[in-house]
Order: sequence, then structure tokens, then C-alpha cells
Amino acid sequence: KYNLPKDFVLYVGDINYNKNIPGLIEACKLAKLPLVMVGKQATEIENMDLTHPELSHLKNLDLKNVIRLGFLSDEDLVDIYNLASVYCQASFSEGFGLNPLEALACGTPVASSNRGSLPEILGENAVYFDPDDTSQIASAILKAKNSKIDFKSNLTWEKTAKETLMVYKSLCP
Repeated sequence: KYNLPKDFVLYVGDINYNKNIPGLIEACKLAKLPLVMVGKQATEIENMDLTHPELSHLKNLDLKNVIRLGFLSDEDLVDIYNLASVYCQASFSEGFGLNPLEALACGTPVASSNRGSLPEILGENAVYFDPDDTSQIASAILKAKNSKIDFKSNLTWEKTAKETLMVYKSLCP
């Protein structure tokens, strides 16, 4: 349907500065793997005002090795996660990290930044790197690509609901 290559690195999400898209693109070039980006903003880069301070990091991007799919249905997204050779989250900071968890749940190896919430959320299920070092990102991508996934997580919606309720109860007399 999307005419994707056999091997590729997947990224799902926004293209904000903290996501380190230029570093991810460069690392994929070093790893000699195409990057597939999923997310509405990925297809809009050429039409954005890149002089805006929050978008200036996207100036001069070489998008030759990047396939930008835009927004996908949940069904297609699951298929893309399952087709990916590796998922990479190269963020300088991350609030939670749902996309790498989704990749792991689909059996896709994950290369992840060692910053923000990602190490706590992903635990031993990812290959970590310093997001400031594109050669480290590329090495982690290749290492993750060649690893087997035995995904284990104690994160569940039921546990989240119970713990949230406990917090509410502790705050209300």
C-alpha cells in the first residue's frame, strides 16, 4: 500500500525541536537505512515557515532518504510498526514515550534516547544512546535492528487507573 522498503527505521510523532529530527535523519544516513516518518507534520515541512524560532531546526534538512507518510489510521499504523526493522526515538526530552511502547508491543526493536522519561518507560527493552551524538544514534539503530524483542512491561491501563484513583483519594478528605 505504501511501497515501503524491506528494511527501514520508523519514527512516529511530531517534528518539534525536542524530537531531534535532524539528528535522526543524519543517523539514518550513517546507518544506511531509510527513515519512514509518520505524523501529519512530516508531510507539511515544505509548507512551514522555517524562519519561526520553533521550526528553525528544520532548515536545510536533506529529506532524500526520508519517506513521509503523514497521518495514518490506527490499523495502518499497526501494520507499519510491524513492518519496521527498528523504531527510533531520538528525543532530547520526552514527556512519556507512547510511540516506542507501541512499537515494542508490535515486536519492533527500539533504539531510544537515554534522556527524559524514556529509560524509565522502556526499561531494558531498548538500546539507548546520547541524542547529541548522531554516530551513537546510528550504532544503536543497527544494534537494535539486529536484536530480538522479549518485551516485558508492568504498564497497563488498569494499573494507571488504580494509581490515579489512589492519588485522587489521597487528595480528597
